[in-house]
Amino acid sequence: MKAKRFLLSSVVFIVVLAAGRFLLLQESQLLHVNGNLLLAVGSDLLFGLFIIALVYVTKKVNRALPYVLTLPLALLYLANMEYIYAMGDVINLRDLFQAADAQFVQGTLSHISFPVYSVLLPASLIFLIVSVDRRKIVFRSYRATLKQLILYGVVLLTVETGFIFLMGNNWEKVSFSQASLHNGMIDLFYREEIVFSEFPSDIDNQVYGVSQIKDGASLLPPEADQPQNILVVAMEGIPGAYLEANQQFFDADHKIRLESLERIRDHTLVVPNFLTHNNQTIRGLYSLLSGGYPKLDASTPDAYEYLQNPQSVSMLPQELKARGYQTAFIQAAPLDYMSKDQFMSTAGFDTIIGSEGFQSSIPFGWGIDDGAFFDQIPAYLEKLDQGESPWFATLLTVGTHHPYAIPAELEAAYPDRKEAAVRYLDESLSRFIDYLQTSDMGKNTLVIFTSDESHGVAGQPYGSNWGLCLVYSPSISGEIVNEGTYGLKDLKGSILDYVDQEKDSDGLGRSIFRAYQGEEPILFASHYSGDVFYTAAKGEVFQLDNRNRLYAIHSANGQLFAKDYTRTRVSDSNMKLSLTMYKQYLNQSLIDPYQELVIISDKQFEAGWGEYFSITGGQYLTLPARSYVTITMDYEWMNPAEGEELTLYLDAEQNPERLGKKTLDTSMAGPGKLVYTFYNEEEWASYNFTLRASMFANTGKLKVNRLSIDFPMEKPAQLEDASEFEMYSQSA
Repeated sequence: MKAKRFLLSSVVFIVVLAAGRFLLLQESQLLHVNGNLLLAVGSDLLFGLFIIALVYVTKKVNRALPYVLTLPLALLYLANMEYIYAMGDVINLRDLFQAADAQFVQGTLSHISFPVYSVLLPASLIFLIVSVDRRKIVFRSYRATLKQLILYGVVLLTVETGFIFLMGNNWEKVSFSQASLHNGMIDLFYREEIVFSEFPSDIDNQVYGVSQIKDGASLLPPEADQPQNILVVAMEGIPGAYLEANQQFFDADHKIRLESLERIRDHTLVVPNFLTHNNQTIRGLYSLLSGGYPKLDASTPDAYEYLQNPQSVSMLPQELKARGYQTAFIQAAPLDYMSKDQFMSTAGFDTIIGSEGFQSSIPFGWGIDDGAFFDQIPAYLEKLDQGESPWFATLLTVGTHHPYAIPAELEAAYPDRKEAAVRYLDESLSRFIDYLQTSDMGKNTLVIFTSDESHGVAGQPYGSNWGLCLVYSPSISGEIVNEGTYGLKDLKGSILDYVDQEKDSDGLGRSIFRAYQGEEPILFASHYSGDVFYTAAKGEVFQLDNRNRLYAIHSANGQLFAKDYTRTRVSDSNMKLSLTMYKQYLNQSLIDPYQELVIISDKQFEAGWGEYFSITGGQYLTLPARSYVTITMDYEWMNPAEGEELTLYLDAEQNPERLGKKTLDTSMAGPGKLVYTFYNEEEWASYNFTLRASMFANTGKLKVNRLSIDFPMEKPAQLEDASEFEMYSQSA
């Protein structure tokens, strides 16, 4: 009877596990395009058998052990389903640290795409664990039993580890969890064969090219007819595959199309071969505003390093201000996440507005839905337009970020929640375009529609880098197609070229408003896998994967993107060496890795009685090895009345079970300093710390004079004027 129950539970678990892939493909409407389905299902079955064997062996040793070892694997499987659905790729294990960030958790868990399955999979696993008879296998002695169980466990883990390493990280061919574990193993064990201590003198020419802006022929009408204002609309995660013009250009259909942008097609310049250089919003925005590559790995974003050394880069808003432009950055997300308020202010934006400046009727953890955002944006733009000088504004949406902000009627109308979110964006954009076409302000505004990153395109070898770039202007007659290859880094030079074609024409780079002879090199990377890509000729892309293997990808149509590709492994040692060098060069820090990072300067927070608010989160920093990580906050608890109090909460991430806490009452009014320190042995990438507060005050306000994180190699001395966070357990 017990054997039958174990057999039944095993079959149920295997069926439920394998059903997850079909559910994901069906929900994403990709079931008919997956040519590796049999191989993938076979990998799912093998992974399921591994879990069954692991449950069987570990249950004989300890009743709780199978829960500890296998439930995390099931949860990783579920997390990967959500991630693939949203971003088209699997989780890299280093990204799991984001689970400690309050803003990330709030945004991600505001909707679960597979709610029933998210219950069924762990339930079937628990049924399997319960069905295993805990009585030990009968051997000659207990010692023999334990030895053999340990041996079985070692064999299981060895076989599974080898399988994970050999099968790679393509979720379309292997189990989702195995693909994630593959990336984690590579991060843990792989080290680059060569580390460059110096670079050739012409390295910038090798990664950016040698073209000057003026080398291209202008594609725009005479300068006198061009609008003065410049509006950049960066849409969260939207790939270029959603433009019908691009689908026709590449002969590569996609089920999603932005009909709103199709309406203005006769007044547009479109760039089909357009790239985002890495994943993550803050990296995309940095590239757009700086005119340079972001780092091609997952280390500390350049934006944080730029805050410490603002003279290192001349930012686009600063240069436009010098030409007499007003500048504004307006986003639908909270400004504290990724410290975008601090970055945008330093970069040169005069007006900075986040989600707190909007009203929305759709609850969404990441910020304001696209409908509310675009309906309320005109009021801010009209206020800018009242000034005597032209203006430059950058908008950033958030509604198409997983798990998506959509109204109930669209959620009911579309089985694919991502498609519903893009339809909602499309409807919202359509109303905004109506406004642009009918208002006096819109008639004097050039609009660049682009994306901060790409949430992926199924079937594309680098779909998570397929960006969107479409320019709308009333002065453009007909559709202009610029067939050159460009990326987010080219928008800064393009905008400056648009503003004054003579002043900046001697600068290096290429403008999307010009056509050039020949191609220039361009690099991009996948944050998820760690792969780096390079192309210097359309139709041919070189890929250096996270195991230092080199591949050549050729498109069937000779363009950057296509319907079909061939991918072959090549043994070009010179190209492999060059890509390794380029990656290391672009991943260099703008500052010393042990230099203090200032996260916040001179920022005031207010909240209602009993309200929680976020101070910072989402930094994604790299902590240097063998350092005493020290978080310091200089603050002022301003004007509290009798009985009012403020409580600060710090999640420093190195111990998920413990949080820092500090309560300030009326007696602690005025300036103060809080310090938290821990020792970090190994280099730690994508580190976050979250600082939140709850305020029970009507008159009291919090001012953060300075919030920083430092990495001294020796333990810092106790500061006389500082107090420490009181640590407490989350379970307490």
